[in-house]
Amino acid sequence: MTIWFVESSNETCLNGRQACSIESASFRNPKSRVVLLTTGRLSADCDYYRALCSLSNFRDFRLNLTEAFSETPLESWYRSRNWTRGPYGIEDLSDGIRLAVLWKRGGTYLDLDVIVLKDLSALRNSVMFEVTGQLTNSVLFFDKGHPFVGEALRRCAQEYDAVRWGSCGPSLLGRIYYSWKNWPGRGQVRFRERDTFFAVGYNAWTLFFEPSKTSSVFEATAWSYGVHLWNKLSHGVRVVTGSGTALDVLSRFNCPRVYEVMMSRKFF
Repeated sequence: MTIWFVESSNETCLNGRQACSIESASFRNPKSRVVLLTTGRLSADCDYYRALCSLSNFRDFRLNLTEAFSETPLESWYRSRNWTRGPYGIEDLSDGIRLAVLWKRGGTYLDLDVIVLKDLSALRNSVMFEVTGQLTNSVLFFDKGHPFVGEALRRCAQEYDAVRWGSCGPSLLGRIYYSWKNWPGRGQVRFRERDTFFAVGYNAWTLFFEPSKTSSVFEATAWSYGVHLWNKLSHGVRVVTGSGTALDVLSRFNCPRVYEVMMSRKFF
């Protein structure tokens, strides 16, 4: 199994939380290949990147976007550059990349704000509920050429709206979900409950940063395969290493090499 991550904003360095996400996938899935795809070129001076390069099952590749979208239903979508004309261009590009990669290669896709807690090999051909009734594309598991991914690619190309958030992301998956229930092949996909990765919901993201709530977070995620950190909401909150917050403890036990870099910096 390959676990894919995508960095589509041309950054030259990863931050600590992104690096922890990648190492946690490697650490908890030592038999899997963990791959970071980037639109920019990561610098060898980035200490978090160097920590990842010491992992035996980690690789990173710079994306050739023309090649990534070639021979997929999104090839003309990418070439049209229509995705650059709205306010969500980077997000829409990332949404398209993950679908194209899973269509052509198969495997697991994870956002860079997901910490993996367990081996993921049992979760094939699955989409997650983020909250009741709402699917997410932050975590996806699909075999190569799966018809659900093919449908997502086709409908992204047909229905894309550059000014609508999540046009090729969560809202698209939701539309497919409600039509997919009537398809003869509906049993080919598992729609998994939110506790699989989203036991701590977006309205409770601050729990990751309050030392008094650490035990509550671990109780809530006891059966989870991973946790989503809600980076869009939480990215501005600094964590002091050794503080005992849930995110501090999750990092210490799931990304040990990256955590060493975090300790040298005192915070992340």
